[in-house]
Amino acid sequence: MGRDKTIENTNILAETIVDLYNAGESISYLSRLYHLSNKEIDDAIAFFLKPPKGYRYWDKVELIVKDWPRMVKIIKMNQVLYSYFITPGKIDKG
Repeated sequence: MGRDKTIENTNILAETIVDLYNAGESISYLSRLYHLSNKEIDDAIAFFLKPPKGYRYWDKVELIVKDWPRMVKIIKMNQVLYSYFITPGKIDKG
């Protein structure tokens, strides 16, 4: 999903989900409203979360810190498809 992309197999913009979440709607409400799983809502929020005040650096930091426990939960629920170990002069796939 890119910033202007839809949630897989839908015509729902992921950014729409994030905007509603930032406006105070709950994940369970958005799930019912759009007939999506909580995981699909969580994924959209995790990848498209933006500060409601704009794109200032500290707004992003505060948002990540506030939302960190939920993001960790999402990461633990999803299988990591790949990883890279980067050292000077070398990149290895994990």
